[in-house]
Amino acid sequence: MSFVQFALTDTERAHMLASRPIESVEVREYRPGENVVHEGEPCRYFYAILQGEVQISQLDKPIRILTDRDVFGLENYYRGIPYTTTAKATKTSRIATYEADLIDEIAYSKPALATMVQAGAGHHGYEVGLPPA
Repeated sequence: MSFVQFALTDTERAHMLASRPIESVEVREYRPGENVVHEGEPCRYFYAILQGEVQISQLDKPIRILTDRDVFGLENYYRGIPYTTTAKATKTSRIATYEADLIDEIAYSKPALATMVQAGAGHHGYEVGLPPA
């Protein structure tokens, strides 16, 4: 038995993926003071704040506060390193968790979500999860 392998163009791949919904692994409510991720943990997910507020800190030093529509955790996946910050809810927060390896699929099939991810990771002037300049 032989198999024929076909390469998809970017347009064909985008069309194929557009028909599949991108779903979060879970949407969860975090209570004030509850960690979403802890510095040093392996990076398997990225997160989008649907509603609420999350404090990002490094070595127990606060860096910034993230709010609705902000995204965090993705840059660690791209760098292939554990989380470099701790993310802790400061208010009751609804947060969507996504498998980090879904980002390529999101970029091809859901440009609006990809734009939100990009804006959430970069509109603060630096990448969340990296030490500030």
